[in-house]
Amino acid sequence: MAGRHDRSHVTRLARVARLDCMGLTQSSLVRIGCILMIAAAGMRAAFTALFELDKFGLSQQWPIQWSVGYAVFIGAYALASRTRIDEREQTALLILQSLSALYLVWLYPNFLITALLVVVSWQIAWSTTLRRAIAAVLAQSAALALMKCVDQADGMSLLVLVSTCGFELFAVSAAHLARSEASARQSLANANAELRATHALLAESISFKRLGLGKVIGTRTWGGEIWLTASNVLVDKGIAETVKRANIPYAVEVLPWNRAYGRTQSERDTCLFATARLDNREKLFVWVGPYASNVWGVYGKGDFAGTVRLLADLKPYRIGAVVNDAKADYLKEGGVTNVKSVVDDRQNPPRLFLPKDDPNRIDLWVTGYYGAHQVARSAKVSDLKLVFVVREIPLYLACSPQTSPTVIKALTEALDKIRAEGLPEKLTAAYEKKFAQ
Repeated sequence: MAGRHDRSHVTRLARVARLDCMGLTQSSLVRIGCILMIAAAGMRAAFTALFELDKFGLSQQWPIQWSVGYAVFIGAYALASRTRIDEREQTALLILQSLSALYLVWLYPNFLITALLVVVSWQIAWSTTLRRAIAAVLAQSAALALMKCVDQADGMSLLVLVSTCGFELFAVSAAHLARSEASARQSLANANAELRATHALLAESISFKRLGLGKVIGTRTWGGEIWLTASNVLVDKGIAETVKRANIPYAVEVLPWNRAYGRTQSERDTCLFATARLDNREKLFVWVGPYASNVWGVYGKGDFAGTVRLLADLKPYRIGAVVNDAKADYLKEGGVTNVKSVVDDRQNPPRLFLPKDDPNRIDLWVTGYYGAHQVARSAKVSDLKLVFVVREIPLYLACSPQTSPTVIKALTEALDKIRAEGLPEKLTAAYEKKFAQ
């Protein structure tokens, strides 16, 4: 087989791409601005309740009605501002904010009160697409238009309607630009990380050639900036022995996971390892294995106080993963959708320690149990703890659908022989003893 076994998860960067702190500054300023607008609306209503009830013809029950609506709005805003919140809960809280803000504007159609709708519009635009955000603004404006107070002779309600819609659209546009900038910064960081990885791989390849190392797929030097992850170490010696016994020529190419995952599906006589065999991947590859098993774990900071007993308990948290990785796919299939993926796993541990309002921050990190501490040490991160064990998963050699059936048969037969000799179990035990701590 003149094919290539793409070693996907093999390398990690010597440095983590630095995240621009400007995102934190923008987020903090917007948060302060929203709080000031909410406070201004409350102060204006309080002044009216104390000194202007008769002037505006308001009943004695008006202060109570206002206070209840205002308390609901503040409570919903505070809950929606938490760092650990799933998509459904956030949507419900935004709807509650919108309804309570409309109620308050109905009670008191004042320019300062309409600022509450602007606050809601910003949050909606930050958490969803531009089209949905504009639809939400139009819905809020339509609700205002249906209020009976629009027909007042002085035209104040109409002025409130027009100005509110304008400020909401401005807030949506600003939030969309901020999201685009944050996304561009993250894409740049990912591209920089992949470039560094490629540079490191080239350096590694040159070093192996000079030293005469790496002739066998499982022979590697340990230490330094280039090292293997748990998944590959658990299987690569077994794969090397399989290919050797099948008498198939091969070459090893080291690539970032996302690129290797895509290339293996499209290039003939190409295989990817180590790969978890999931339902959504079953028809994408031809499978040889399993060679070993890996354990998926969820890690948090040492002071993480949450309780995770079931997969569903992960839903409120932002979880770091790797693009196109089986662990991320499995979480999403289980209803855990708040997964924030990056190109390289070494980027994830430092994200646990970012400020709470940084959009790149994560609360938990899903990775391989056997390699978690090694990844963290390489990223110069400590003080982590295992929060939850997701599952134990078999590891396979995933081959391109264009791979020759004769090759697949030869590999499978060779694997059956080495499995009968107990080699996979011996490799797993050796790795657990040396690297799992």
